[in-house]
Amino acid sequence: MLIRTKLHLALVVVAFLIAAALFWEWRSARQDSARLQVQLDQAEQLFQQTSAAQQQRDKQLALTLAQLNRLKSSVQSQHDNSSASL
Repeated sequence: MLIRTKLHLALVVVAFLIAAALFWEWRSARQDSARLQVQLDQAEQLFQQTSAAQQQRDKQLALTLAQLNRLKSSVQSQHDNSSASL
């Protein structure tokens, strides 16, 4: 009878230790998941900011190129006019 009681007690202790280990692993996994979600949210926000900045740079570049093309056309037409009058 004493051996049976000790065996039951050992089984209860082992079951408790397994349950505790599973709980700690579950808790750790949830914390890791929460940390990863924060990092993902930060990366998404940074991506949105850099995308907006790149779009602004693209728009500014298009305006600058358009202005350069207008100046180029103006210079060419002045050059053509001065060549024609010679």
